[in-house]
Amino acid sequence: MIGIEMIIPFIRIIVTNLSGTLLKNIILSDIEIVPKSFIQQFIKTLTTLKAQYKSYKLGIIGIGFAFPNYNHKTGIIENIPNMQKWNQFPILQELEKCKLDIPFFIQSTVQAATMGKIHFGKANPFEQLVYISGTWGISASMYSNGNLISGQHGFAGRIGHSIIDVNGRQCICGNKGCLEEYASIRALFKKLYPGQSQQHKYIEEILKRVKK
Repeated sequence: MIGIEMIIPFIRIIVTNLSGTLLKNIILSDIEIVPKSFIQQFIKTLTTLKAQYKSYKLGIIGIGFAFPNYNHKTGIIENIPNMQKWNQFPILQELEKCKLDIPFFIQSTVQAATMGKIHFGKANPFEQLVYISGTWGISASMYSNGNLISGQHGFAGRIGHSIIDVNGRQCICGNKGCLEEYASIRALFKKLYPGQSQQHKYIEEILKRVKK
């Protein structure tokens, strides 16, 4: 199984067995994360991984994609102000055009993480779960009685641009005082490295400082 997660400002690709055991972990941080280059890099990486694992009995049998602000009801990445080139991008349609010979599934990043907690984490016994992800942005996912709750239009849980201070910090979405400007990795990065733009070069340093 292959898992691909787009985490601003890099892409993570993993390979696991059917038990969820991690076999390979790849971080791509030196590419421009725009739709065209992402798909090209994905096809290139998939070709390499298929060759590496062809000796396995089943080989690569499935691919799971996790994208921020992916709406499974439309197949589109919607309302993502910190990645303008991805706004309204029909990722499902574009991946279908690639004519992959392997089944694939797409989910929003936070909902994919929620299902990971349900199936492989400590959330298994719970019938009700709210999972909050605080990465480059902030989002939430709700799980109840065996189902993800995404709302009528697929927007449930998008709390990052909830305004907590009407006169607060300017947000990239155009509003002021959004939650993401105070409680996300992006907010932490801006505080630790004001004026810097090459975020991926500082991620490991940020993690080390957090652990201390």
